[in-house]
Amino acid sequence: MNGLGKGWTLITSVALVAIIASTLISGSVFKNPTYNQAEQFIAVDPTNSNLYIPGKYVCSNFAEDFQANAKKSGFNCGVVTVLFSDLSTHALDCFNTTDRGLIFVEPQTDQLVSLNEGKAYSGLSRTGNSQENGTTIIGFYTDW
Repeated sequence: MNGLGKGWTLITSVALVAIIASTLISGSVFKNPTYNQAEQFIAVDPTNSNLYIPGKYVCSNFAEDFQANAKKSGFNCGVVTVLFSDLSTHALDCFNTTDRGLIFVEPQTDQLVSLNEGKAYSGLSRTGNSQENGTTIIGFYTDW
């Protein structure tokens, strides 16, 4: 009986490691929404009603809160950091929709925006900062 107990523990441990590894390899337990599901989430998410407070609650806070709310709703959502030609940055969010691909969301205004390297940022944040309104995008990356 002692050998069966050790063998059973080993089999159980291997099975649990396989399940955990499978979850990590697949990326996450969250699902990518359809475009309509993303639009519906954006419409009801309260993040855009938060108050922008310079130095205390800024674009990165909006993006992180939006992402947390999306994940609470079961959706995979990325925080996107945009780097501009003046070396300033801005944070927003994205969904990889199952039917229309990657879409970018300005969580301060709920506006869908375009990100194209070498082009001006198309979103308008409530701060009206120049780096968020017209400065050339030189790169961006997503943290899922």
